[in-house]
Amino acid sequence: MWKALVILVAFAIPVSTTSTGLLPETEAALKQAEHLYGQFIMITSAYRTPEWNTSVGGVPGSYHLSGEAIDIRMPLNATLLVKLVWALSQAGFRGIGVYNTHIHADIRKNAIFWRS
Repeated sequence: MWKALVILVAFAIPVSTTSTGLLPETEAALKQAEHLYGQFIMITSAYRTPEWNTSVGGVPGSYHLSGEAIDIRMPLNATLLVKLVWALSQAGFRGIGVYNTHIHADIRKNAIFWRS
């Protein structure tokens, strides 16, 4: 129960909401990535309403709007970062962006990796 509460808060979804807003494919990929990574993946952003997306500076047409994307807290060191990116790619996330403060992962059709 605690894990579910943490996820709902991290997704910035009202407590009364029972769904994360993520597509089942995104949730399945996240579970598989956690299994491969070997530990809990801390989500900082997932499904966003259009209003929320605008308020956080999200791009129009963001994969977050369709429940196909997650943002993840940056791991503590480079070794964990490499392991996490590997786990995400093996689990079905095809869009992976590494930023200074977080990692973006989505289930787009064509694979792409970027560093910002």
